[in-house]
This record gives sequence, C-alpha cells and structure tokens, in this order.
Amino acid sequence: MSTSSGMPAYPSSDSRSAEPLPAQPRVVTVAFWLYLLAAAFEVVTVIWSVVAGLNSRARISGVLAQQSNLRGHHIDVGVVLAIGIAVAVVVGVIAIAAFVVFAFVMRRGYGWARIVLLIVTVLSLIGVAGNDGIGAAKAVAAVVATVLVFLKPASEWFRAAKQARNDLGTIR
Repeated sequence: MSTSSGMPAYPSSDSRSAEPLPAQPRVVTVAFWLYLLAAAFEVVTVIWSVVAGLNSRARISGVLAQQSNLRGHHIDVGVVLAIGIAVAVVVGVIAIAAFVVFAFVMRRGYGWARIVLLIVTVLSLIGVAGNDGIGAAKAVAAVVATVLVFLKPASEWFRAAKQARNDLGTIR
C-alpha cells in the first residue's frame, strides 16, 4: 500500500490504541463495574477507619491501662493511633489503586489482570468483618467480579483478545 505521493504507507504509532478486540461479554462489563464498586467501598472503609481511629483514643487508653504487663510503661496513645491510621490509609489507597487500575487493564482484554485482581480480592477478604458491613460489601462485590472474569464467556474473550493482539504483532 502506498500514499498518493508514492511513499509506502505504514501503520501509525497510535494504531495500537485502536486494537480490534472481539465483542466484550456482559460478564466482563459487570465484573469491571463490580471492581469499581469494591474500590468505592474501600474509599468508605478508609474514611471509616480514620474517623473510628480518631474517636477511639479514650477506649485505647483504658485498654492499655488495664493490661498488667504494660503497667509502669508509658505508651503514647497518639503515636499508636497515628501508626494505625497511617497503616489503614496506606493499605486502603493501595487496594483502591489496584482495583481501579487493574479493572481498567482487565477491561482492555489482558487476562493477566484477572490474576492480579484475584490476589487483591483475596487480600481484601482480611477486612470482611470490619467497618459495620462495609468490608463485607466490598468483599462480596470483589468476589462476584472475580468469579465472573473466570467464567467461560470471559475466559474465551480474554483468549480471543490475546489472539487479536498477537495477530496484530503487538504481543504484550
């Protein structure tokens, strides 16, 4: 193929962004939105953890005062709370980013993102019991999404999407 000037036509460098993928099955679309819902629940969980942590200073002081093995030792409750809140925020932000980023990657047809989302989902099960059911709602959304992306229609679509990329010479 050549242009009107007789020069050969080459694919543009942005042709990869318009990769022709097979039609996405509904289970992948639903899973994508469920992963985003899980991320939204994680946002609420992080906010809840910060608020609960800030409101639990007196309770933690009382518990520490009752511990016989800690009597005579000074423990700064503010430092303990700050560390707990910081850990909750960092873990929460990582979970939110993982759910969102890899949900978008998964939606583009990259099957390896399903594995990453499976791992993030399993790790998110740690917070199932906390936050007045918010952790459980997040876990349910993530688990259902994970099951959906491993069903036959989704698996076939990921295989076809990979094959389409291979056919175009854009192996990733």
